[in-house]
Amino acid sequence: MLKIRVRQLTVTASATESGVSRHYLHELLARYRVEGITGLEPRSRAPANSPQQVSERVRQRIVTLWAALLAEGLDAGPVTIPWHLLGEGV
Repeated sequence: MLKIRVRQLTVTASATESGVSRHYLHELLARYRVEGITGLEPRSRAPANSPQQVSERVRQRIVTLWAALLAEGLDAGPVTIPWHLLGEGV
């Protein structure tokens, strides 16, 4: 990265040497210009939110229902649980 900044190495040569794409290297250079050395630290790839995530109340009901069905010797699979939840209006 520093060799690119002092013009000792081209982006293409540095990408080849580092084993990363030129696009990613340009992205890192842009972060470096804005944030300095801290901009080069790895970043999380996790989404900021998960719109399909269920609420804690629904999650607790699934766990309770799952345990109850298993205790009764019934199926507690991925088709049965939603069927029961829909029947309860959850």
